Amino acid sequence: MRDSPYHAIGAVKTPPTPPSPASSFKHLVPEEPSGEMPKAPTAPFLPPFTRRETLKERLGQKYKDELSQIEAIEASRSRAASEQVQISKGVRRALHELEITTIDLRAAQIRREHAEDHRRKAASANGFFDFEAEFSGSTA
Repeated sequence: MRDSPYHAIGAVKTPPTPPSPASSFKHLVPEEPSGEMPKAPTAPFLPPFTRRETLKERLGQKYKDELSQIEAIEASRSRAASEQVQISKGVRRALHELEITTIDLRAAQIRREHAEDHRRKAASANGFFDFEAEFSGSTA
């Protein structure tokens, strides 16, 4: 292998890989005296949580009928809001389809007008199509 014509005689050897720079980045941690035990981290003080009464509990039986009406109205409002979201999605979808259809209709009208112009020019020339007049930008 060393005697092959592709092997250079005075080949340069690659230098050895330098030691890892990670050892220079180590932070020096102060050592604690061996006689003391390390202290465990303490949790922050949190005051005790007391549960508050709900509106239903506070008002009690006195306003039981009114609270049930409020709950029924809230449920109805929630259903109406959900239905409104579905309706608004349908309206947006329909408007998007209308815009796309309008663009497609306009493109078809332009293609039809262009084809009609070509047909008229071809019919007036009795089989002769005038390329210079067509591509010069002037309309006949």
